[in-house]
Amino acid sequence: MNLKCRICNDDFVPDDETMDQICGEFIDSNSVNICDDCWGLIQLCEFDDSDSLSDANPGL
Repeated sequence: MNLKCRICNDDFVPDDETMDQICGEFIDSNSVNICDDCWGLIQLCEFDDSDSLSDANPGL
């Protein structure tokens, strides 16, 4: 089963676990719409460590 990524518009094949969930009708194939590469990039962009960094002087 090939699906189309909504980010890059490339066709991709879901992993085995996702295919099992689609075949078992636990999830709809329409909800699987982002390829692994785009998903990884989204996760990297959402990682924000700015809360852990501070310009404040800890000695004050």
